[in-house]
Order: sequence, then C-alpha cells, then structure tokens
Amino acid sequence: MLLLRILFAVFAICCLIFLVLGFMASDAVLFIIALLFAAASGLVVWEAKQRFHSLFHS
Repeated sequence: MLLLRILFAVFAICCLIFLVLGFMASDAVLFIIALLFAAASGLVVWEAKQRFHSLFHS
C-alpha cells in the first residue's frame, strides 16, 4: 500500500507541474495534457487498488 501511495503522489506532483506550467504559459495544450495525466493516474490507482484488494482478500 505504501508503493501505491508513492505512485499516486508522483502522479499528483506531475499533474501540478503541468498545471503550473499551463498557467505560466497560458497554453491550452498543457491543460489538456494535465487533465489526461490526472485521468490516467486515477485509472492506474484504481486498477492497482483493485488488484491489491483481490490479492489480499482471495
């Protein structure tokens, strides 16, 4: 579970970096990249949670 939290923290930091760069550059492409990154990180965390849950409770 610690690994899962570390992965989520790394994805969140990357999303924040993209958002800050987007605000500084006023570039819509960076906002889109940040949104896609956030969606992908959410999916990765959800999938990992499901796998860990099925591993420990089977």
